[in-house]
Amino acid sequence: NYVSKISDVGLARLVPPSVADNIITAKPPMGLAHHVKKAVENDQIEEILDPVVTDWPVEEALSFAKLALSCTELSKKDRPNLATVVLPELNRLRDLGDTDNHVFTDTKNNSHTPRPPMAT
Repeated sequence: NYVSKISDVGLARLVPPSVADNIITAKPPMGLAHHVKKAVENDQIEEILDPVVTDWPVEEALSFAKLALSCTELSKKDRPNLATVVLPELNRLRDLGDTDNHVFTDTKNNSHTPRPPMAT
């Protein structure tokens, strides 16, 4: 039951670690943006994902992490536009999560597994 609030976007500007990064890692926020950035740069995003979640869609988590990192840029001109970049990507990820028949790729085992139906 994670609910993100638009006010979190403003908070992410005030506190450099991104709230979004905390969502995918379940780690404390201090220094988190740095750790996520290093993981993205070193192609190790799977190493920092919340281990409680066993079926991460890794490519989507990577996309989400990159978006979150771009939102933490200090200069406004370097941050993505909320209406044209952030919301469309968040909607795409939400829609992906709502798709019962989506197939996830397990990059460690190089296999594909259908997502189990969501409880209603």
